[in-house]
Amino acid sequence: MADRDVMETVEELGRGIREFARQLAEILNIRLEKVLDALNLARLAEILDIKIDNGEVVGLRIKLPSETRPNVHYYTMVGIYGSKCTCEANTLRKKICKHILAALMLWNIITLFRTGKQLDITKIKWLLDYAESKRSEGSI
Repeated sequence: MADRDVMETVEELGRGIREFARQLAEILNIRLEKVLDALNLARLAEILDIKIDNGEVVGLRIKLPSETRPNVHYYTMVGIYGSKCTCEANTLRKKICKHILAALMLWNIITLFRTGKQLDITKIKWLLDYAESKRSEGSI
């Protein structure tokens, strides 16, 4: 692959990542900076499992270090059918935590690498349902 082709591919991946981050922030009605912070956190993730169905990435499991507690890790799962994290924000308060945001960003990146297209956020029904429920509560 020529250097020019590689640069174009890298630029396309960057555009796909930025667009997904923007969509995620918009759907969840949160600041883009919060999603970008999660993307930064995703760099520390250990990918434990990637679920593939009919050639499509349908979910993944990751392990992330706590940003505030030494030697503490959170286990996070995202997929077509739901999400879960072992952190307090998700376990106790049922929030979409930064670990889930990080896993969603990783899921998109893996999908971009495998297919050349970003993850279709409209297929993640649980995410859309969460956003709608928070909007109706006025607490997102």
